Amino acid sequence: MHHRLSHNKKAAIMLYRCFYPLLALVVLLSLPLSRADVVADMYEATIPVKSQDRQARDDAIRAALVEVLTRVSGRSQIGESEEYPRIKASLVNATNYAQQFRYREATPAGAAGADGNNLELWVKFDPVVVNKLLRENNIPVWDKTRPSTLVWLVSDEHARRDVIGQASDNPLRLALEQRAQRRGLPIRLPQMDLNDRNTIQINDVWVNNDVAIRQASQHYPSDAILVGRLLLLPNGQWNANWTLYHEGRKLDWAVNNVDLEAAVGLGVDKTAEALAQRYAQLVQGEDSVVLVQVKGIHTLTDFNRSVKYLRSLSQVKSVSPQWVQADMAIFRVTTQGGRLGLARAVSLSEIFSAEVQDTTAAASPSPTPIGASQIATPTPELTYRLVP
Repeated sequence: MHHRLSHNKKAAIMLYRCFYPLLALVVLLSLPLSRADVVADMYEATIPVKSQDRQARDDAIRAALVEVLTRVSGRSQIGESEEYPRIKASLVNATNYAQQFRYREATPAGAAGADGNNLELWVKFDPVVVNKLLRENNIPVWDKTRPSTLVWLVSDEHARRDVIGQASDNPLRLALEQRAQRRGLPIRLPQMDLNDRNTIQINDVWVNNDVAIRQASQHYPSDAILVGRLLLLPNGQWNANWTLYHEGRKLDWAVNNVDLEAAVGLGVDKTAEALAQRYAQLVQGEDSVVLVQVKGIHTLTDFNRSVKYLRSLSQVKSVSPQWVQADMAIFRVTTQGGRLGLARAVSLSEIFSAEVQDTTAAASPSPTPIGASQIATPTPELTYRLVP
């Protein structure tokens, strides 16, 4: 009797290993998608207006469309360039691109005018139409899943220097966060707690001590580091120096004798442009299928995490298991971005780590396919390992 129970237990374990991926797909339907570093409201903008008359409304919708095109493309001058005649024409008829709009009172953090006016116009545009407009001009679309940027910003005001942290009441923090929100740039500020102050000195940020800055940044998960040094001049204007560290590259920008908005905007805008150039892609007209191998899958939870993450990518339309064995799975991923676009999107992941494909895989024992018994092992186009 004891031997029979042991044999049945082994058989149950084998069946579980073979069929748990199918069960996982059912479970997935009820699980929420990850929203880490996902930019919300990509196709919406809010513009202050002086009145509700038609001219003021049309001007506000035009400004809102420029903001949305800038956010989705990552390009700062997209509304002013003569290089894109269709973009210029779209601005003339911006109301045709609006899905919804409504007036409302400005929030306390909003931009009420000097005359006390607190009216603003909220506008939402059709994502399909906006993306199509960009494609027609060969402008890549920047996905809503974007790299996070840790910002070390120090201000020198009246001979007093201060690092802007998460709880800072310095107007620089609000200006930085508002600009980043308009550009669709996920940013993080250091806490500047006792641990940070013991790790890095204010002068380290001011002189751009990259060794100290990188060490202090290890406490904060991020894909890029942006360092800003802003000096307030006697005339009320600012000098600004910015440095972006990303994937081993260092980019520097500077501007002198400008207002606060321009000083902060330089760092945010240039960072958005640099990251968009790296991650934005032309959305293809037709879907493509990419086979993605994920190693390190040992449990139902591992399988769940892998499929849920792939499904969370906005360019991915569907994910289905193509081949499964005890410690890995190959997924059939239908995507709009092609192999390169998918690889760039996954490169932002903390869930998958890229692996060099094993050219000897064909000589290894064949895994158990799903729904078939005599099918050659599919060759994956992208290979990753699940991070525990």
